This record gives sequence, structure tokens and C-alpha cells, in this order.
Amino acid sequence: MKNFVLCLLAVSLMSACGSPFVPTPADTTPPANVTGLTAAPGDGRVTLSWTAPSDADFSSVEISGSGITTVTVTAGTTTRVIAGLVNGTTYTFTVKSVDATGNKSAGATATARPADTTPPGNVIALHATPGDGIVVLGWISPTDPDFASVEISASGMTTVAVPKGTTSWTISGLNNDTLYTFTVTSVDTSENRADGLIASATPKAGSFGAIIY
Repeated sequence: MKNFVLCLLAVSLMSACGSPFVPTPADTTPPANVTGLTAAPGDGRVTLSWTAPSDADFSSVEISGSGITTVTVTAGTTTRVIAGLVNGTTYTFTVKSVDATGNKSAGATATARPADTTPPGNVIALHATPGDGIVVLGWISPTDPDFASVEISASGMTTVAVPKGTTSWTISGLNNDTLYTFTVTSVDTSENRADGLIASATPKAGSFGAIIY
């Protein structure tokens, strides 16, 4: 009976009484880092892309960064969109490889600054009314929530910025009997610009002439 008890006590070191038991070593080797990590900024978001390591036990990547919730992306997926970011803020992302045992690589990093890159709509109903040495431009502003101003430009004149809320502008100091072509461009708060619309008019001495669209 005593020998039986001793045999049981030794089971953690012996596979059977009198036979040595060799435990399997724990896996403590982390997988390699991802490679080719890129961060492409967008409007309030950043798209991360990478190439996964070739480790046989690679299982996922872990994405972390200041101001964002840590995200786990399983093996087989090599891109992730991180949304809900603040435009104009620089974010640094750390992407760590994780294996089946939970070992993590040191991590690769990428930095991006999300920004609004979508231009506002053009103004509509743009018209140019000629006068004596002047042209009066009028328009309807776009409805984009981030619309901020319009820019008026033409050959031989300084570009004019007209703030939101103003829908007409007088260009003075022009030569009568000279055709002027004006470009009116919408601008948003991120300084994205629309393609712009054009309107032409020829100043004339005397009273205002017909509106030219």
C-alpha cells in the first residue's frame, strides 16, 4: 500500500512507475511582425493594410492606438478600417501578430491623419450682370453642411473669398466693352474646392444690361 501511494505521488514526474515523464515545453516564441503595413487616411477614418507573417501558428493581429479601442483581426484578413476618428488628428497605430498560444510580436507601427477630402457641391444659378465698369455676380450656395465660402477668380484680377451667407458680389474697376469670364468655386471648412462654375459679362457704360448666364 505504501509503495502504491508513493507511485501516485510521483506521477507528475513519471509517465509510469519507473519510466521518466518528459513534459512538452511551453511555446513562448512570438510570431514575426506583419510586413508592408500601410495606413491610408480618409474622412474620419484610416484604412490599415498589411501582409501576415508565415508562422504556422499565427492566428490574428491586434490593432491598438491612442484614442481607439483595441481590435482583433483573425488570420486571413489583411485590412481593417478604423472609423470614428477626428479629422486633422494624427493617429499612430500598432499592429501586433498573435499566435495560437497568445504570444505577441513587438508590433509594427503606422501613422496617418484622417481628413475630409470630399469637395462641396458647386453653386447653382450663377449669373453675371454687367454695369458701368462693374459686374455683379449672384448665385445660390450649395447645401453641404461644411460649406464655408466661395472664391471668385478671373484673368487679371485678384481672387476674392466671399464668406458663407453672402450670395452676390460686385467686381469693380473693370474696363467697359471688355469681356470678362469669372470662375466661382465653392470651398468647405477643410479647404476642399469644387470644380467651379463660370459666368461671363461685358461691362458697358450707362445702365445695367441683361443678365448673362
